[in-house]
Amino acid sequence: MNIIRDEIKSRIKMPELLRHYGIDIVRGRIKCPLHNGTDRNCGVMPDYIHCFVCGESADQISFVMKHFNITYNEAISKINDDFCLGLSTDKVDRRQLIEYSRRQFEREKERKAEERKRQRVFEKYLDAVSLYLFCDRIIKCSKPKNESEELNNVFVYALHNYERAKYELEIAESEVIKINGKSKCFINEC
Repeated sequence: MNIIRDEIKSRIKMPELLRHYGIDIVRGRIKCPLHNGTDRNCGVMPDYIHCFVCGESADQISFVMKHFNITYNEAISKINDDFCLGLSTDKVDRRQLIEYSRRQFEREKERKAEERKRQRVFEKYLDAVSLYLFCDRIIKCSKPKNESEELNNVFVYALHNYERAKYELEIAESEVIKINGKSKCFINEC
């Protein structure tokens, strides 16, 4: 049964389950269905709900159990039927176990690939920030005091690479925004 429970929790997120059973979610909050609350004091997370008044928490299956006043097995069957999951609620056979293990392996593989991608994007961003700051600082600190002063080689390097560094930083920042979904514009802070 743990395989079926995990499969249900991975396929159906709590907000989807609540909406399916007619519970209105407003800004991540609902009226607590566990104690029939009147205010929206129950927080909705992807895998569970938690009421800040009664202190109860419930995942997808325990919510269905409490909401419909049914047993654990009946709740699993209800979710399976209501969402057309096609899970076998009978005794788990070897093929089901192998398929479940394969899906878990694939999910973990995708998660690790996504994490590696995020790591590469952030490393690229940090490299771009370093180059930009280096060029900016050199230009500010090493510029000649007057026209007769000889140009420093590092200053010339910084001048040649400043616009490229700024451009690379903008590109790297846009990739970070795609991954994170929010901006922390480093260039505008300077």
